[in-house]
Amino acid sequence: MRSMALINHKGGVGKTTATFNLAWAWADKNYKTMAIDLDPQGALSASMGHVNAEHGMDWYLKTDVPVRDIRINIGKNIWLIPPGSLLSDIKVSWGAHQARYSQRLHQLIVEAQESGMDFVVFDCPPADLWVIELLVGTVGALLIPVTPDYLALQGLSMLMKKLAEENDEKGPEVYVFLTRYQARKRIAQEAEQMLKQHFGSHLLEAKIREAVAVAESPGFGQSIFQYASRHPAAMDYLDLAGEIISRLTLQSNYSATYAGKQT
Repeated sequence: MRSMALINHKGGVGKTTATFNLAWAWADKNYKTMAIDLDPQGALSASMGHVNAEHGMDWYLKTDVPVRDIRINIGKNIWLIPPGSLLSDIKVSWGAHQARYSQRLHQLIVEAQESGMDFVVFDCPPADLWVIELLVGTVGALLIPVTPDYLALQGLSMLMKKLAEENDEKGPEVYVFLTRYQARKRIAQEAEQMLKQHFGSHLLEAKIREAVAVAESPGFGQSIFQYASRHPAAMDYLDLAGEIISRLTLQSNYSATYAGKQT
């Protein structure tokens, strides 16, 4: 099983939209996928048609409830865990209960794998350091969407410093990909070159182009594939989903499904 989280200190970079569309892309390819909304505002859940769910990750972290009691089947091969109405309390109580919450998140990964999931993908709120601390020791990879502008690059620099503090040799792989990309803009080309120089092979080749359809589709509770399946942005997300499958090792959560043998 492959587990990953989409993170960025900066809002507006397409993090939730990418989580939504990646989950649908994998599910459409018959990979069982669980999308987990770690943002108390619940944008991912709203995009999937579930607003203000009473229980979700808040309940899971605070109690011993099993995953099966909080996950919601959205469609074929895809499940959602909403944030729940009290997830914001986790941030407040993080210092006192960090070990408990970390243990529960590890348990969630175990339960997801035992239930046959192929992918677990977390959508994270911007600028919440407790989420980074929670996920670094748990998921196999951190995926960072970045818009091609200088403010976004500055925010990325701050995020990488924080990850360097939290990460170690056994921590998750870190990959960056571009969103809202417009190839004709000079700033986009310059930003891409800067990212290539800094991240090398950890900059994913797939880029998500700027498109109105991408912004519109969540408002209809639809992925880009449901809303405009022939749109170039849909092809971009398919490329990204495929590249993640082919490039990420994720050894800490790598199952026989992908390795061809038990690890």
